[in-house]
Amino acid sequence: MLRSMFTGVSGLTNHQARMDVVSNNIANINTIGFKRGRVNFQDILSQTIQGASPPTGDLGGTNPKQIGLGMTVASVDTLFTQGNLQLTGVNTDMAIQGDGMFLISDADGVTHYTRAGSFTLDANGNLCNVSNGYNVQGWQADATGTIDTSALVGNISIPTGSTVAPMASTEIEFTSNLDSTTFGTLGFNTQSMIITDGDLAAPNNTTTVSWTFTPTGNFNEWTAAGTLSDGTWTSTGTDTLSYTFHVNDSTGVVDASTGPVSDTIDIDGDTVADTQVNLITVGTDFSDATDDITITSLGIGADSADTNILASWTAAPTRTTAINVYDSQGNTHTVNFTFTHHATNNNEWAWAASGTDVTSGDGTLTFNNDGSYNNFTVNNTVRLSVPPAATPQDITSLDFTQVTQYAADNSLIASYQDGYEAGFLDSFTVGASGVITGIYTNGITQDLAQVAMANFTNPSGLLKEGDNMFAATGNSGLARIGTAETGGRGSISPGTVEMSNVDIAQEFVDMITAQRGFQVNSRSITTSDEILQEVINLKR
Repeated sequence: MLRSMFTGVSGLTNHQARMDVVSNNIANINTIGFKRGRVNFQDILSQTIQGASPPTGDLGGTNPKQIGLGMTVASVDTLFTQGNLQLTGVNTDMAIQGDGMFLISDADGVTHYTRAGSFTLDANGNLCNVSNGYNVQGWQADATGTIDTSALVGNISIPTGSTVAPMASTEIEFTSNLDSTTFGTLGFNTQSMIITDGDLAAPNNTTTVSWTFTPTGNFNEWTAAGTLSDGTWTSTGTDTLSYTFHVNDSTGVVDASTGPVSDTIDIDGDTVADTQVNLITVGTDFSDATDDITITSLGIGADSADTNILASWTAAPTRTTAINVYDSQGNTHTVNFTFTHHATNNNEWAWAASGTDVTSGDGTLTFNNDGSYNNFTVNNTVRLSVPPAATPQDITSLDFTQVTQYAADNSLIASYQDGYEAGFLDSFTVGASGVITGIYTNGITQDLAQVAMANFTNPSGLLKEGDNMFAATGNSGLARIGTAETGGRGSISPGTVEMSNVDIAQEFVDMITAQRGFQVNSRSITTSDEILQEVINLKR
């Protein structure tokens, strides 16, 4: 009789243990990072009354006769199923989506593991857990933002108030389109001129000069050719006076002029030297709708006639864009770029840099016939005038590869430059891989640190330490430390925490089964007691 009572007691005791685990699960239903427990039962050693016997001859075998002596707790497992993520909006809070644990270190340097990613910054900028100030472990970036994840993990510190040094600009990128449909033109309404040798002792000898203006094929360059068409004009060389001049396509003003290229001209023995010819000189202005080119000296003597040649000017379309660049101290300099379409070459544009601090910068930009980028040249490097303490600054790289020349609006812009001024750390973000990125006031982002994660072969073998922490044991396996999203480790969700994985419905069902198990075991004890009472009553 006593054996059944003790068997019932084992049932009561161990169902109470199951109820204890269920109660603990329910108590931690709102504990972040909590992992629910589960109780598994097993029977204990049975009393063998008779062993099994094999079949012999015509007799069959017999099974063993055993009476169980009760049950016990086989295991209390920690279930590392995923908990729901709760948004907190705190950028230091982190939750793990998938497998893995955060590493935190106490004052003695002992590493603990947790799924509770409720972190904060202390007064020194150290990233700690909120419950006891243990330091979150990971890798700190160097001054350039490089993180070496092969190094040993250590405390993570966010350098609040830190600065990033300025960087001088060396590159400018351009994007969008230059219009291919229009370009500047220079038109001439030429007038023939009659000139005389001015010989008063004999009849004046005259001749007619016709002027023709032809583009040379070079950018904005023209030839002016004066041809002797009649009269008694003779020449020791050629009968053509040829001049070359260059027009600034933006202003319409002649900025270079050479010639004539012929020899001295002879009119009936009287000569006109090259130095007496003044057709188109530097400074001649075509920018008005109609300009006169005045022939101030072409002939001999006071009777030589001045003659006007009419020119019409249509300015070439231009596109101007500006961008701020920086010197080595972070001072800002505005550079304006003007692009001017070639007057005769539809696939070529001149570019020129200007600005208060710009001392030079010009060249050409060419396109293919289909409007795609072909090439660019630099005549003079874009150079800035910088303060004496700053490093002299040249923009050595201009990238036009993303520029097109289609029949569309002029929309080219200077879209990017690689320099920046000094900046202060303004805020930071955490990525899915655990990289903490600083955002500076100058718009620069730089990696500051990376949170480490660990996973285990058997996470259920970890030992609960309280305060949402676990410790490694001989059966959990060694911690495999690395970065999130690698080696089977999950990703990090910033601004969230992982809630408890306790399912209230499951716990209520477990509570009911524990209660029923306790009840029926108590009945086995009371029934055994009644039977024992009947035995006692036999002597009455």
